[in-house]
Amino acid sequence: MNEDGGLEFPGLPTVGSALTRFGPAGQRWAERSISAEELTDLTQDETTIWFSILLGATAQGNARQGTFIFGDNRMVAGDATDGSSNGNMDGPGQGFGVGLRTDNEGVPSDGTGSPNAVAFINSDSATVDVATFTPTLQSGGTHFDTMLVVGKINWKPEGTPDELYIFNITDVTQDEPDEAEAVASLTADFDQSTFDRIVLWDTGQSIFDEIRMGRTYGSVLGRPAPPGTLFIVD
Repeated sequence: MNEDGGLEFPGLPTVGSALTRFGPAGQRWAERSISAEELTDLTQDETTIWFSILLGATAQGNARQGTFIFGDNRMVAGDATDGSSNGNMDGPGQGFGVGLRTDNEGVPSDGTGSPNAVAFINSDSATVDVATFTPTLQSGGTHFDTMLVVGKINWKPEGTPDELYIFNITDVTQDEPDEAEAVASLTADFDQSTFDRIVLWDTGQSIFDEIRMGRTYGSVLGRPAPPGTLFIVD
């Protein structure tokens, strides 16, 4: 972490501190509401949106449960109505995102440090696709190497499953990744018009920083918008 208490990644504009907690007992969450104008821009059918987040997964094996969700409810720890506790919400809800907790054939388990695709599908227990990528853990380190995780969401009309793809970005100058390059993915038929908040939730000591949401891949990597077209009329 830098002198401001934030995470950094080569070439990515960063500012300020990060969100974390100390000690694995209990849980904490932070959430931010999304304005009606932003919501309209981020949830239209037949559009694609992107998000990015810097993640530091804790080295403490029984506490790798941090999760970021774009959805309609707050996540809390505790048992779901079906008896599981795989990254639960405060009652049934909808949401797409990325999490460090895994799912062992329906049985919740602590994560490996990988950035997994997560969905709450009218549920209070998460559906998880475990990523094929796990970051490096330096010998004696308290956290895995910082990950720049980028998510791509393709919104589809009602009746057609929406799509989530999670990418591990190693170079901010690289071209937009193909969906086949995703380290994890999920589909779910959401009514995303109800997605009115982003939520961070953790029972451990994961670190979250530099959350961006936008309509283009470049925008969530902090790249300047392309210049507008200049029309000259004689």
